Amino acid sequence: MARWASIEVPAGGPEGNFPSLGRDEVHLWRIALAVDQVQRERFHSLLSPDERDRREGYRFDLHRDRFTVRRGALRLLLGAYTGIDPASLRFELSPHQRPELDAAHGVPSLAWNLTDSDDLALLAVTRDAGVGVDLESVRGIAELEALVASHFSPAEQAEFAALPAESRLTAFYLGWTRKEAWLKAQGVGLGGDLQGFSVTLSPRRPARLLWVAGDPAARMRWRFHIVAPAPGAVAAVVVERRPSRLRCFDLR
Repeated sequence: MARWASIEVPAGGPEGNFPSLGRDEVHLWRIALAVDQVQRERFHSLLSPDERDRREGYRFDLHRDRFTVRRGALRLLLGAYTGIDPASLRFELSPHQRPELDAAHGVPSLAWNLTDSDDLALLAVTRDAGVGVDLESVRGIAELEALVASHFSPAEQAEFAALPAESRLTAFYLGWTRKEAWLKAQGVGLGGDLQGFSVTLSPRRPARLLWVAGDPAARMRWRFHIVAPAPGAVAAVVVERRPSRLRCFDLR
């Protein structure tokens, strides 16, 4: 069970209790998106003009507010890791349309990935390795078996079918978060081939990569971390090296 240390990060720069990021570590930040007006204004002040325009593109206040906190918190934390003013950070898109820090900032060793669901976001940060994180709120799915058949590999489908009916919904979300986090760690996301690799699904089995089509050694290069960030939610963090230590923090 992950322990979450509460850390306050001022916009003016990290204080003495800001965690140092070792090269064998992954830091996972839990970010509450439902905050009060004072906190929203704090995060809004960090946004770029482009981000403020994107914010206004959302139809509902709820989604505008979540975007404000999500992007402001990302800037705040990456600014703390890089030593760059959060409001001055610039982003560019990878060939797969994944946001990355602008190369002009000169911090190529820092890798990060952000995910969110409902009122919660998670940010995974590491050095010198691909990293991905996915978060999902567990809800009933009417066409669960059809979704497994269309998105999971034959080996995953067989494991899913062998599980008791009462375990299948949880197994689906465990598998989905592991698969998406692994694809995101490669900078691909859901544009990748979901059926071209297999992960474990059962809550009783360790989370791991089982095989990748055309790359038999891949399963040895990736480490999976599983966390339960909130009641009714599951998440997976994947990093390209073994071993790695996961440290969990609450942003406040």
